[in-house]
Amino acid sequence: MAHHTSSRTQRTRAADPGWQTWATRTGCLSLLPTESAKHVWLCWFYVYFCGILCGCAAGLGSSGSPGSAMARHEFSRPAMGIRARIVLYAPNENAARHAAAAAFDRIEQLEQVMSDYRPDSELMRVCDRAGEPAPIPISPDLFAVLCRSVEIARATDGAFDVTIGPVVRLWRQARKAGSLPSADSLAEARSRVGSRHMHLDSQEQSLRLDLPRMRLDLGGIGKGFAAEQAYRVLRDEYGLPGALVDLGGDLRVGTAPPDRPAGWGVAIQTHDPNRTDRIVHLTDCAIATSGDLDQFVEIDGVRYSHIVDPRTGLGLTTRVAVTVIGPDATTADALASAISVLGADKGLEVLSDRFPGYVASVAMLVDATGNVGHQGSGGFPSD
Repeated sequence: MAHHTSSRTQRTRAADPGWQTWATRTGCLSLLPTESAKHVWLCWFYVYFCGILCGCAAGLGSSGSPGSAMARHEFSRPAMGIRARIVLYAPNENAARHAAAAAFDRIEQLEQVMSDYRPDSELMRVCDRAGEPAPIPISPDLFAVLCRSVEIARATDGAFDVTIGPVVRLWRQARKAGSLPSADSLAEARSRVGSRHMHLDSQEQSLRLDLPRMRLDLGGIGKGFAAEQAYRVLRDEYGLPGALVDLGGDLRVGTAPPDRPAGWGVAIQTHDPNRTDRIVHLTDCAIATSGDLDQFVEIDGVRYSHIVDPRTGLGLTTRVAVTVIGPDATTADALASAISVLGADKGLEVLSDRFPGYVASVAMLVDATGNVGHQGSGGFPSD
């Protein structure tokens, strides 16, 4: 998977003069960590949700608007190294708070499962047993996200791979030291990478890692998985489908807000001086952005991205940003990373051939003057 440290950080922006909202400045989706170290700012795309682009504050206060039983409520809480945000429509404040609390609790539960920064997380405890001959029983959540990771690794020809952990750790050190990993250390780390060394048994719901010191890194899929699961809590357990979950750039939106039948407004900033921000309206889908600009290291005149190609073990040397829209936040998260690694032509081809229902837009720096080129798959929403 494309790996990177991501923290999709936030800043305030008015998407509409009548309604203030904050922007999610997206980091690259890569297989680096799912939490606090993910402070990679993406300056190619800003994906920020506009909520209801106008009329929201005026017509939907906490007591509801005239003629509508559902009122808008907004909550935030620190989670996975960013400030998670939930916007939902509920009949009253009490129902909204209970539902949001349950969704945040679900995110916290998944962080304890998937984190590679918490030594006591389920993921790290499993990795500590890498190389053991006996399969290791794992939780339904970890099994589900690993199964989807393997499927995407195969479908993207290895451009996405959660076994990238050993190489990612080397590049973290390289960024700090300002020097490339040695050829020997990179070769050794790469010898412990590859989904073929990870075996999942659906009957036993277990995992076996072939090689000692293998390390799994869910940084390129974990937040998408958590956003999807949190939204399902709101929709399925609390009967509130009109909601938005934002985990630092991985967004899952539900049914349209009551007064905006076109859907949730999401603005995509292109960073192209010749093009204005794109605002698309979405319902019941996910959107994820991956890319790089701020997180890189320059060594011997070469700029290496924090996004690592798992097939080579090297940081990317191209500058690209990818936005993916599709029905599932887990898959959208991983695909945004994978397309960053594959490049526009191959990535969009893979998306079209192997992931029906998903569309993408790719922005690339095309010359030293800052000109940006754009490619997109058919069906990507227009303004």
